Order: sequence, then C-alpha cells, then structure tokens
Amino acid sequence: MSGREEVPLQNWDGRDRRRFLQSLAVALVSLLLAILFLATAMMDLRRLERLLAGVLKMKAVSLVETTERTAREKYLRLARAGKETLVPFAGMPIDEVTFSIHESLARALIDLAGSIDSRERGGSLPREKIQDVAAAGHISAVFLFDERGQIDFRSNTAVQDPLPPNAGLLKGQQEVAIHLFSGNPAQEGSSYVGIRRHEGSGAVLLVLDRSGLQYWGWRIAIQGAIGEQQWNEGVVHFSVADARGEILAGAGSRPEAESEECMLMAGSQGDPDNPASRCMRAGDVKFLEFSLPFHMEGKAVGTAMVGLETRETDRLLVENRRHGFLWAGLMMAIGLLAMALLYRTQNLHVARLQTMQERLHHAERLSSLGKLGAGVAHEIRNPLNAVSIATQRLQRECKPHESEKKQKFERITRVIRDEIGRLNRIVEDFLSLSRSSLVDLRRQSMVELLDKLVFLVREEAREKGIRIVKRWTSPAPFVLMDANKMQQALLNLMRNAMEAIPGEGSIVVSIENHRNSLTIVKIRDTGAGIPSGEEGRIFDPFYTTKEGGLGLGLCVAQEIVLAHGGEIRVESKHGEGTTFMVLLPRQNDGPLRNNVEERKPRL
Repeated sequence: MSGREEVPLQNWDGRDRRRFLQSLAVALVSLLLAILFLATAMMDLRRLERLLAGVLKMKAVSLVETTERTAREKYLRLARAGKETLVPFAGMPIDEVTFSIHESLARALIDLAGSIDSRERGGSLPREKIQDVAAAGHISAVFLFDERGQIDFRSNTAVQDPLPPNAGLLKGQQEVAIHLFSGNPAQEGSSYVGIRRHEGSGAVLLVLDRSGLQYWGWRIAIQGAIGEQQWNEGVVHFSVADARGEILAGAGSRPEAESEECMLMAGSQGDPDNPASRCMRAGDVKFLEFSLPFHMEGKAVGTAMVGLETRETDRLLVENRRHGFLWAGLMMAIGLLAMALLYRTQNLHVARLQTMQERLHHAERLSSLGKLGAGVAHEIRNPLNAVSIATQRLQRECKPHESEKKQKFERITRVIRDEIGRLNRIVEDFLSLSRSSLVDLRRQSMVELLDKLVFLVREEAREKGIRIVKRWTSPAPFVLMDANKMQQALLNLMRNAMEAIPGEGSIVVSIENHRNSLTIVKIRDTGAGIPSGEEGRIFDPFYTTKEGGLGLGLCVAQEIVLAHGGEIRVESKHGEGTTFMVLLPRQNDGPLRNNVEERKPRL
C-alpha cells in the first residue's frame, strides 16, 4: 500500500470542492478555446485550398478554351458548317496556312498507312486485326494490293475500291495518292489516301467516310492548336482524348499512374466542391490533373486533360499553414494566459473574501468573548472586594499570638491577598481589552511618561536581576496621547520583556525622532526571543507561551497604540532577544489635535 492516501470527494470541504470545480471549469474553457482556434485555423486552410484549387482550375479552363478557339479556326479551313453535319468541300481557297493544315492531315494518314504496311509485313499485325486498327483510327476500310494491282486484302467488304483500274498508284507510277477534298460528299468512300508498299510490291489504301474525315480533321486541328500554344511555366502536359479514351493530340509527358495526395487534395477527397481531379507525378514534378470537356462546333468531342504544377501553390499552402498555426497558437496562448490570469485573480479574490470572512468570524467571536469577559469581570469584582476586605480584617483582628502560628498565619493570608491581586489584574486586563479604543488625547511628554514607567518597574526588575537602561536626549518629544492608556500599553510591553528574560539581563528603553514626524519608542530585551514563525501571532488575543498567562497583555497594548493612530512592530532573533517599536505621530508646535488620524504611520 502506498503511503499516499486518496481522499474521497465526499470528504472534501466546501473550499476544496470549489477549487476543484473552478480548476475543472478553467480546463474545460481552455480546451474549448483550443478546439475553437484549431477549428478556425483548419477551416481557413480548407478555404485557401479550395481557393488555390479553383485558381488552378480557372487556369486549366482558360487553356482549354484558348485551344478550342484555335482548333475551331483551323478546322474551319478544312470544313464548313452544313445543316446536319460538317462535310469536306472543294471550294476553300488554298493559302499557306490552309495548305499546311492539309499537308498535316495528309501526312498523318500517310504515316498510319505506312505503320499498317510495316507491321503487316513484319508479322506483328495479323490481317484479321487490321479491322480493329481501322476502327480505332476511324478508317472505313483498308485495302492491300499486290504487285499486279489486284486486291489482296479488304478489311470491310461493304466498301468499294475507289481507285480506277488504271490508277498510277497500282501501276507503280505514283508513290502516294491523296484524294480528300475534291470528291462528291454524297458518295460514301470518296476520300482516300494510298501509298506504295515497300520495294514496290503493291499498295496500301485507306478509305475514309465523312465521319472519319471529320475525326481526322478535328485531330489535326487540335494538334495544331496545341502546338501553337505558348505554354506558361507550370503546365506539365495538355492532351485531348476522344470518347473511347484514345488520345487525339497532346503535348508534354503524361504519366499513367497516380501519385500520393497533393497538398491541395489533402482532406478534400470526395468533396463535391473540390475542382481538382487527380494528383499525378512526372519525375520529380508533382502536379494536379484537371479533366474538362473539349468542344468542337458546339458539341463535346472528347476530354481535355491539363496537368498543372503545384510547386508554387504548395509553397503558399505551407507558408500559410505555418502562419495560420503560428497565429492560432499565439491566440491560444493568449487565451490560456488570460484564463490563467482570470483564474488567479478569481482565486485571490476568493482567498481575500475567505480571509475577510474568517477575520469577521474571529472578530465576532472576540466581541462576544469580550462582552462575556466584561460581564464576568464585573460580577467577579464584587466578591473579590469582599474577600479582600475579609482577609484584611482577618489579618488585623485574628492574628495569633504564638510566634510559630503567627508566621504561618501571615504566610497564608499573604498568599490569599496575592491571589486576590492576581485575579484583580486578570479582571482589569479583560476590562482594558474592551475599553482600549476609548482614549482621551492630550499633548503629553513621552520622556516624562517613560521616566514614570521606569520608576514603577525598577524595583521589580532589580529583584529579578534585570538592569533597565534609559536612552533619550533633549528636546523631549511631545505626543498627542491618553497618558494612562499609553502607560498601560508600555507597561505591558515592559512586563513582557521582563518575563522573556529567564535570569539576569537588561532592558533598553529609548526614544527616536524620525524625519516623518514620528516618535519611535523602542523596548529591547536580552531574553530568549520569539520562536521563528510566531511573530505574527503574538498580538492575537489569548495567545501566550508562558505557563499560566492569559495572552492579553500584548493584545491590549496593540489596541491602545492603534487607537492613538500608531503601530507596533517587532524584531526578534531566537536566543538573542526581542525589540518592540512603538510608532506614534509626533505633536509639533501649533494647535493641538483632538482626534486621531485614521491611518498607520509610515517610515
């Protein structure tokens, strides 16, 4: 079992419960403030994340819209708007820009035909898979011709061969045959691109319908628009995919795998207001990818994927997060400090109230005790007087004549009279305690009062082996005081000093005139001194360290000095002696004061 015993809550007193509840309330309020500050900081960070992500999305939207406008301009050089669809036309004036677009379209189809030729001859593209390649490239049919000009393979039997029998491509007279913008739009398969196969062993022909030619027109226009863009710093990639996910055109490096969460994505996954799509990484560059619809001629033809670097936004977020948490921590510290100061102030206030209540209760007890003591003292004095008179008559009239009995009789009657005197002094102390605040102030010489006091106690001090030394000089200070009451207060201090000296010793009585119009009476003894920590209790009523003492002498002395507007201070070293200092306002020349200032003198 541990030496520390837990005290149940029900055994606490009211003060302990109040302090516990106050501490708990302060802790809860501090916790609430901390949660409030943290929640505010997190909400601000979330708002900033959404704001930065929104700025990046606006940048991505601007890039997509610019690319759409440029792509439409390029596409209109290849096609014009019909009532139902966009179709090729032959009347477009050929300028340098249009010719370049035409050339890019033809080159892309020639490259596709060359890829099919090389893969088919190399065995990596079986003929039964050529139809899949054609469908992926929006090609109506792929024709393979042998060296004699005969059809060796046809991917779509529903499409007729558009080449005339005497075509130069089949006879080896042409390396390339292009027929894209001069045919009849109503005739299916009127557009084609053909190339001679490797070493002239036949030809490869790609046939396109209206939708296929439109697809390739869009593709070339979009690629040209992307190529003409002046990409700002921070754009990692830009690509456009069709409805099946096939990339139509693009620029930059686009990774296939997603990366860890970006700072703008942290905590906002699944948030419908979050504009970011995915967090990606390309090498050491981390970026956000936005997926936006890509429109051509008023309809969505695919999805634009824009990757924007987050280095700058991450730096702003880190800096704002650091500042946010710093200010939140500062505000939290200020709040906690304010709560601590409030708690401390409240505790001090409560402690003062409790001290005042205790003093009031103590004063009420002393008042009741004083009234009781005054009543008891009044009732005791009459019997004491009767006993004292009877003792005197007994001692005078009934004294025996034998010498031995006479000595015993005198000793007994002297003890009775001494005890009667002791009881009478006790009664006087009680009565003095209740009358100590009633003073009749007059201008008196302090030196004369001390001379009289020393004369009264000198004989008693000599019997105890105590030497009394007087130290004061002229001029004699005058004090506004009640001489009888002040004599009683100083007499109590002198008796206390004599009782503190166990054997022989000395008492020094001195007077000092302080510069602040104060007269200081010092009574210093060579007694045992006051035990450490007890200096503040010696003026409490009924506190005494002497056997048989009542503890009222110093209390009465202090009350009398306070009634004169003065103060008693004490300095003591245990085993070396004690000095009592009585500070009283000095009466200078001028009109006499008939009242007491309600303040304590200050050195």
